[in-house]
Amino acid sequence: MLKSVWFLAGFLFALALGGLLVVLPTVGSGAGNAPVAAPAEIPAPAEAQPAPSVASAGLHWVRQGGGHPLLGACSRLEIDAAWQIHYGPCDQGTRLAYLSEGELAWYQAYILTLAPFDYRAGAITLAFAGQGSRPASAQEQAALAAWAEGVYTRVMGEEQRANLLAQARLDLMARRGVGIEAIQVLAIEPVRWPDACLGLRQPGVACTRVSTPGYRIILATGGETIEYRADAYGLVRAVAGHPAHLVVPPLAP
Repeated sequence: MLKSVWFLAGFLFALALGGLLVVLPTVGSGAGNAPVAAPAEIPAPAEAQPAPSVASAGLHWVRQGGGHPLLGACSRLEIDAAWQIHYGPCDQGTRLAYLSEGELAWYQAYILTLAPFDYRAGAITLAFAGQGSRPASAQEQAALAAWAEGVYTRVMGEEQRANLLAQARLDLMARRGVGIEAIQVLAIEPVRWPDACLGLRQPGVACTRVSTPGYRIILATGGETIEYRADAYGLVRAVAGHPAHLVVPPLAP
């Protein structure tokens, strides 16, 4: 009787152990193959958007030849889908600028109204990718080309003034031995000089007597006011040091 009891207990123990050995591999295998629960979803960072391609410009303006100091041998201006201006001489990389509030309103009115067109008149070519349906009249095409030239002249003029002002400030820093923060810009105004010497004539030096577009720059440092003169071609000269009787004022407007 006792043997039977021990036999039965041993049989039940073996049966339980065998079942456990069968179940464990199955659970382990299932845990290895089951997908891991994903953590709370985190939004992926927004990818950086590349700048709109100039090839997709809504307006592409080119002028071969000058007629204005800011218009060199070849000038170009493009406006992309983000209303940004890409501009510069044709043989250089483009710079980036932005339309003024008035320019943007004018341009949007055209691009949302007129159908695409290509325009050519003398040295000027214009490709316009309008989004409207109305064909542009000859007058509207010419007006848009003139507007593009005006925008180009404005942004190039702003760039030029910044460069001329930087030259004048650097010269004054060297003359007075001061830092840039010690120099105050009082004025930079467009003028026409009476000659190619910017009205700063020198004894024995020939000076072409031709009306020359440029700027008068007024700086101040240490309680002193200093005048610089510049032309539209990059020449910057200080008035200080020139004999007063050889300093000629700019032409009357």
